[in-house]
Amino acid sequence: MIKTEQRDIRGLPVTSVQLPAMRSYGVFTRLGVVLGPALAALTEGGADLSNLEADLTGLGPAIGALLGGLAEDVPLVLALLQSTYVVVDGSKIELTSEAKIDQAFSGNFLAMLMTLKFAIEVNFADFLDAGRTALSAQQKAAADQA
Repeated sequence: MIKTEQRDIRGLPVTSVQLPAMRSYGVFTRLGVVLGPALAALTEGGADLSNLEADLTGLGPAIGALLGGLAEDVPLVLALLQSTYVVVDGSKIELTSEAKIDQAFSGNFLAMLMTLKFAIEVNFADFLDAGRTALSAQQKAAADQA
């Protein structure tokens, strides 16, 4: 069953609808190419996964790898946001093109990044939860060996 979730992101009502299975698969494989180096940098940087907000030193390399990958793949951003819309000044803006994304988020870049994160969560929540569990177990095992 395709799910729809809503969230207020920096004052903007955002709705994201889960992609159909095969489209989700295509986006997921492209996302893996971008997220793979970021996840590797996260584990290699020794970030405290239980408190990522406070561990900026460990997050720096991972954020750099993630943003570098996304910067090279604008079509991936469009694919992630294709079933997401934002309401701005009472108008529904479907995020189906660069122009529509510009219209929705001009002057609010952080809201765009948070909307990307939200779309990833809506589409790949189960995989992300499994990944977080695996990374935490990996860090715990490394700490136990030290």
